[in-house]
Amino acid sequence: MLLNGCVSAACTQRAVAIVRSAAQAAGRDPDAIEIACSTVVAVDANPVRARDAARPLVATCLAEFPNVARESGVAVDLLERIRATYLNAGPELAGQLVSDAIVSELTCAGTVADVTEALNRCRRAGVQLPVLSFVRNAMIPEMVRVFDASNQS
Repeated sequence: MLLNGCVSAACTQRAVAIVRSAAQAAGRDPDAIEIACSTVVAVDANPVRARDAARPLVATCLAEFPNVARESGVAVDLLERIRATYLNAGPELAGQLVSDAIVSELTCAGTVADVTEALNRCRRAGVQLPVLSFVRNAMIPEMVRVFDASNQS
């Protein structure tokens, strides 16, 4: 099962519970269902740069995917402003409306330590296989450090 990305850990937990419950109701072993989740990653030694890199993508997800927006936990009035700005001025300007807190809640963005913790938060929510989508390909070498850190914890 592949879950949507750009949603909160609470949303992911609810989705995992629904999948597991449905599997059990269908007579299947819930533990036999592998839960994967699309996971937006922005990693940089400078956490501000990482979050700034993720903002336009988060704005795009919130503006273009109503189901993701609904589950994001972002206030409706802010979602409306993000969508209007996105449609009128594009993702870069809409991204300026996306706070650090929203980026941190909906993505794995920041330093190696921040991304490692965010991936661990996904795992605690029930995700067994995070499917990583990098905001920029140049971030991939930094992810090697994340995996090294994850394997040591």
